Order: sequence, then structure tokens, then C-alpha cells
Amino acid sequence: MSTVLNPFLALYVAIMNANDGPAFETLFTSDAIVKDEGHEYRGASAIGGWLAEVHRKYRPVFEVTDVSEGSDETVINGVVAGTFEGSPIDICHHLTIVDRRIAALTIRG
Repeated sequence: MSTVLNPFLALYVAIMNANDGPAFETLFTSDAIVKDEGHEYRGASAIGGWLAEVHRKYRPVFEVTDVSEGSDETVINGVVAGTFEGSPIDICHHLTIVDRRIAALTIRG
């Protein structure tokens, strides 16, 4: 178990927590897919919009508790706290990273 993030993953978490949509979009491939709460968002622009909406509704802050980097998938486990019922909760970010960009992200509770 490790909580040490490589620089790219640390940037991902920092930008996500800061709700910096334009910077967040640059972390993704142009055809990236995000799956969260039963919805799918395709493309960097849609992903930036998703982040803005999540922050507007829930004001989440994600704290990493574990990271596992594999050849096909990176999983960041953590606790997210915000203005939603049941806060805080444990969640996992499943990332597929291609050429230092996120091609796919699935968030699971």
C-alpha cells in the first residue's frame, strides 16, 4: 500500500480538488471517457463541464489513501468529503493512462 503519487497523478488530484476545469481538461486525451454516477462524459470539454458540475453540486475534496499503478490501469483509492449525503465516503478512481494523458476514468464507490 502506498500513498506516494507520481508527479502526473499528484497533479491530477491537485487540479481536481482545485476545480480548475481548463487545467483538468489538459490531463485527458481528446477522446477520453469519464464514467461517474451512471453517466458517461466523452471528450476533454465534456469532462471539464462534468468537473464544474460536480464541484457546484457537491464541493468535493479527495484525499488519497492508496495508489496502485499497473501496466493497464492505475487505481487511486481515497476518501471524498463534500456537501452530499453520507459524506465522507470511500471511492476509487480507475485510470487508463496513455502517453501521459488520461484516456479513461471510472469512479466507483
